[in-house]
Amino acid sequence: LRGSKKLRLLHNRILVCMSIVDVLYSSALSFSTSPIPRGSRCTFGNIGNAQTCAAQGFFVTLGGSVPLYNAALSIHYMARICYKANEETIAKKFEVFMHATALIIPFGAGILGLVFNLFQSRLVFCWIADECRFSEEGCGEGWDGVRAKVNAFLIYLFVGIYTIIIFVITTSMFMIFRVVRKREQAMKRYSFTRRDNSSHSRNMSDPRKSSPAQSTSDQTAKQAILYVLALLITYCPAIVSCIIDLVCLNRTCKIPLDELNIFIATFHPLQGF
Repeated sequence: LRGSKKLRLLHNRILVCMSIVDVLYSSALSFSTSPIPRGSRCTFGNIGNAQTCAAQGFFVTLGGSVPLYNAALSIHYMARICYKANEETIAKKFEVFMHATALIIPFGAGILGLVFNLFQSRLVFCWIADECRFSEEGCGEGWDGVRAKVNAFLIYLFVGIYTIIIFVITTSMFMIFRVVRKREQAMKRYSFTRRDNSSHSRNMSDPRKSSPAQSTSDQTAKQAILYVLALLITYCPAIVSCIIDLVCLNRTCKIPLDELNIFIATFHPLQGF
């Protein structure tokens, strides 16, 4: 963005912050398996150590800010379109809360992961995982109670965050579509009234001129559906993976997660787009 005028708009400030975090997140994932410590099982190309794995895991965790900023954008657009809220009013009352929620929660989770050494190999990248998960001895063996509880807490946290984000964005898109559809119908009724009462209605009754207004709600619905589908493709596999983690915690698990983790590593970096 050039100049400060564009940054006066709240949605531009949110986009800038989201883009910065997304660059850090995507850069961390771009290293793929290389930060995973040497000697880790069930992976290849791992040339790192515990420190490189922890660094990658921290920035992957920080990437949780991106969907939170997406939810903030959806709420912003819903407030502007559905409730006709003023841009300055939204920024004054809610911007600090939006940034705090999007940044503090993932950053705090990343700090906890570093303190309790929770960032371990997940086959294709490092994130919160049981360090014995893929060993023959079983999941969670050798973990003390505090680490296991913090691990479970963070997994529950991200499952909850992703679920709430999907709900918030889906609800926002649906409400925006309803308002656009309602306004479109009101415009049609107004157009018909003027056409009936005006002697110069020939141009107004031209279907070519009315078609753009008639298709507004359809275009909005299409964009909303595509946006929500992209959201589901991006985050549902991550939610499933986290749930499997909770099932596997402190017990032997032989669930094949290679395909799921590869799917996550492929599509998750696209969340910012």
